[in-house]
Amino acid sequence: MARRSHTETAVLGALNLQPMTAYALREAIRDVLGHFWSELPSPEPMEV
Repeated sequence: MARRSHTETAVLGALNLQPMTAYALREAIRDVLGHFWSELPSPEPMEV
């Protein structure tokens, strides 16, 4: 069995708490883990 990445584990753990959109998931992980873990890239600005 392949070993899970830290990102995958964080995503699955957050989704275990409650269903959420990808944006809400990213924000939740950034708010909780962003102070000491920066594996997630910065969001790119949306084009209008």
